[in-house]
Amino acid sequence: MLLNYTKGRINISMNNYCIDLNLPVNLLKADYDPYSAPIGHTVLDNKYINDDFFIFIDNKLNLKLFYVEVFVKSTCDPLGIHTDHGQTDMAKLNWVYGGQKSSMNWYEPLPNITENDLIKYISPINSKSVIYPLHAVKLLHSCKVGFPSIVQSGIPHNVMNWVDKRYCYSAVLYTKQDVRLTFSETVELFKDYWQGV
Repeated sequence: MLLNYTKGRINISMNNYCIDLNLPVNLLKADYDPYSAPIGHTVLDNKYINDDFFIFIDNKLNLKLFYVEVFVKSTCDPLGIHTDHGQTDMAKLNWVYGGQKSSMNWYEPLPNITENDLIKYISPINSKSVIYPLHAVKLLHSCKVGFPSIVQSGIPHNVMNWVDKRYCYSAVLYTKQDVRLTFSETVELFKDYWQGV
């Protein structure tokens, strides 16, 4: 699926799953080692987040940070196909360290899927997910996630990692009215920072 956006007078077609960005600020403080996070799924303490990132999303985008999730995966450890937080259209900003040759994949549920095929899961940080078996989905898109990238996390997706540990810092953003943004809303808000456009 392609989304059409207008930047200036140019009509741009993009995929509906992952858009690379070129942001003027870093997510993490300069003295924080991004490779120090433990394997698994954790929440990053705000003391490690760059103060300029908070200022940027507040002043330039009128957004607020809910939290930053950290996903650390070892090699050959496929993450199950899942949706985040039980949503159907939701964006996150991901920064990935390591994970050479890793890919993020997005899927479409097959029409014959039933509730019995799905597993409801509560993560180590108490967030809700729905896990899909491979036989119940069809691959839609696959790519390497950039630094950073807007990613669609509300439809079934997973990560395949082959060469080295993958450290993913995933910023969850909300409007000032506590509304979670869709993928297309997030892409539009960040249009001045699209990479390569």
